[in-house]
Amino acid sequence: MLSGLPPFYDQNMQRMYDKILHAQLRFGAHIQPDSKAILTGLLQRQVDDRLGSKGPQEIMDQAFFKDVDFDKVFNKEYPPEFKPPNSHGDLDTSNFDLEFTSERPEDSHVTQNMTEEQIEKSKFTGFTYQEPGAMD
Repeated sequence: MLSGLPPFYDQNMQRMYDKILHAQLRFGAHIQPDSKAILTGLLQRQVDDRLGSKGPQEIMDQAFFKDVDFDKVFNKEYPPEFKPPNSHGDLDTSNFDLEFTSERPEDSHVTQNMTEEQIEKSKFTGFTYQEPGAMD
């Protein structure tokens, strides 16, 4: 999280899932103790043990946030650390890559006339559910 990769990253998806479920959390030497403490708390596998499971104040009270005034955060009083240069208003896209802004916009549409009910049912094609005890 603080080093540019997820904590249990592996190029092999199956190994990564196994690490998420079973591997010990490891930190690089450059990770500070306050950072280790909050990450360890947030990455607890058991939900009840996880930092924040008892409410947001539990996270806000961490030493990692000791220099943060949450009243200022909630009131949006902190100035942004980065403001895009040459902004010409809310609709300015000059800071986005041309790869995205030069694409022709297309509306997505349903190619056949379907009722709302048919659209909803099509989202679950192939899904089956058998109520517990129905086969008894």
